[in-house]
Amino acid sequence: MPIPPPAWASAEELTSGAKCRHLARDGVDIENSAYWRDALTACEAFLRANPSSIDARYFFYASKFSLQQFEPALTGFEQLAAQGHAPSMDYLAVASASGFGRERDFKIALSWLRKARGANDPRSAEFLGEMYKLGWGVEQDFVMARSYFELADRLGYLPAKRSLAWMYLDGIGVPLDPERAFELLAAAAQGGDESASTDVAYLYTRGIGTEKNTSRAVAMLENMVQQGSVDAMRTLARYYLRDGDKAQRKTALDLLEKAVALGDGYAMTTLADVYIAGRETERDLAKADNLLDGAIVQGTVAAYRGKAALLMQMADPRYGEVIHWAKEGASRGDAAAMAEVGHLYELGKGVPKDEREARSWYEKSANLGSSIGQRNVGELQYLGIGGPRDVQSGVRWLEKAAASGNTPAMRFLANGYEQGNGLPKDDVKAFEWFQKAADAGDLNAVLDVADRIYSGVGTSPDLEKSFLWYRKAAEGGLAKAQYYLALLYENGKGTAQDSREAVHWLKVAAEGGYTAALAELGAIYSNDISLPRDDEKSLDYLERGAAAGDVTAMQMLGIKYEKGNGVARDYSKAIKWYEAAAGKSSADATYQLGTLYRAAPGTQKDYRKAVEWFTKAGARGSSQAQYALGDMYEHGEGMPIDLSRALSWFLMAAVRQHADAMNAVGYYYQNGYGTKEDQTIASRRRVCDRRSQSCDIL
Repeated sequence: MPIPPPAWASAEELTSGAKCRHLARDGVDIENSAYWRDALTACEAFLRANPSSIDARYFFYASKFSLQQFEPALTGFEQLAAQGHAPSMDYLAVASASGFGRERDFKIALSWLRKARGANDPRSAEFLGEMYKLGWGVEQDFVMARSYFELADRLGYLPAKRSLAWMYLDGIGVPLDPERAFELLAAAAQGGDESASTDVAYLYTRGIGTEKNTSRAVAMLENMVQQGSVDAMRTLARYYLRDGDKAQRKTALDLLEKAVALGDGYAMTTLADVYIAGRETERDLAKADNLLDGAIVQGTVAAYRGKAALLMQMADPRYGEVIHWAKEGASRGDAAAMAEVGHLYELGKGVPKDEREARSWYEKSANLGSSIGQRNVGELQYLGIGGPRDVQSGVRWLEKAAASGNTPAMRFLANGYEQGNGLPKDDVKAFEWFQKAADAGDLNAVLDVADRIYSGVGTSPDLEKSFLWYRKAAEGGLAKAQYYLALLYENGKGTAQDSREAVHWLKVAAEGGYTAALAELGAIYSNDISLPRDDEKSLDYLERGAAAGDVTAMQMLGIKYEKGNGVARDYSKAIKWYEAAAGKSSADATYQLGTLYRAAPGTQKDYRKAVEWFTKAGARGSSQAQYALGDMYEHGEGMPIDLSRALSWFLMAAVRQHADAMNAVGYYYQNGYGTKEDQTIASRRRVCDRRSQSCDIL
């Protein structure tokens, strides 16, 4: 028996082509939207055939559902479901699982899905797979999830191929298999699945599962954009934002605005991210907030995490709200949101610090394919944080994250092999991981590679090759690399000596916040014979470095004022800067203070203070200070001669291979000064000076 039209829609309205057009979003030109253009064709075809048919009414309710008019849509679906209409049951399941017009209730969702499945409905099989994948209302079971996806695929439901593909892309319950994923997505795209087509284009841009072919990807997406595909608009915009030039990034914003106008929640979320970052356009957190609210109304899962990210950017982050939104996203199956919840627990932001809970959330995220979750749970397991240490499991997670392109995981593995903490120490393997991370675009890894090629750790030393890697990292904007590149130019290592290039890169590094560059600039303008000496610039750079907290700059200022190098000699200023550096635990500056008080002329000389500062420097490991103390006790400078104490300080310095101290120890034992004569020990002394490569250790 046909179901009569509901009271809010007359038969005349249902048979009207204008009514079909009215189902599209207000103000949207149907001809510019592939989705609504196809929907319009279907609507008019159904209504021409029989306005009271189940298919026509189902489309009418589905259109209402798409417009978030949930109550009339769900009432209609319930009427159709009562007649055994399985696709309507699917919509009712979606509503209960996601909270659209109904309270979230996984049991009710499962009940509807199983009824639809009993009618051999393919979409219900795909959604049941999703329920098992996420553990919604059932125990999480990736084998069951895959079996349902495969069933839906066999029944001809194209989106199931996409669900299967992403299991292979993320390694969820199956080994990572990008080639198999690409094959599934290509088949779904060939069958007309729009989202699968944009996924294929995305994989072409990254060379995942297929040869990298950005020109083909862009051509595919541009063609789909012309057909009105919001998926393509968003995907092309993201590609341009990540890899495009300035003009393309402007085009990206236009594409996102157009997709937003067409009501795409994921475009709203992406554009909100752009406003939060403030790189491509002026930062505007209010606009971002409005866009995210709109995306949440659309049911866009990523928007909940976006809301959390937005709140983190506030001048006074509201962590209680951050954790709320992150958990909302996590509850809807967002693996990245789960990782964010774990991060908040690890830091104790918005919740009590709880490393065990953090580890649990990271593992949930990792199981759903998040490389961030995989890296974090791998690190915690490897280090034994938040639970028992499990190096083997930690390495498996880290390798899985690395296989997905997570470069911090690659660098963690590299450091693990280099340090041998849990992994067998292997410099060659460490270098291989650093190289992989560098090849994947990690600038810090590029610097790691440069350092190891320079020193020959895990690979052959090669100054010229290391110079190229340092330059690559420097040109990428890494301030530390810019500093090291400057030193190579300054010293002519791996390249021709060029003081002007050195100064250029030091200035760039300093502008990037690398304070050691300021100290080096201070030195280069004072000492470099290839450049005109400029004491004013030298002093300015050193003072800027010291003000920024750089210990070397403080110490160099102390030396300048002590020696009168480019400034008027001023012991009080020298002492001020030495003490500032000493206050930051600089053994060298502490030693310099002792030297100043020991050697200063007139009333500035103070042996008591010299001993005090030498003793502090000696305790910090300065062999020079230890030798100086021995020398003072030997000659009775400001104290009675005490050869026994002198010998004890000489011994400490000798252990650190201080050449003069080693000679002094040998001399003392040879002659029995401050100790019993011992020719055996004395014979082990070796005359060595600062040019010696090594000295015997007593």
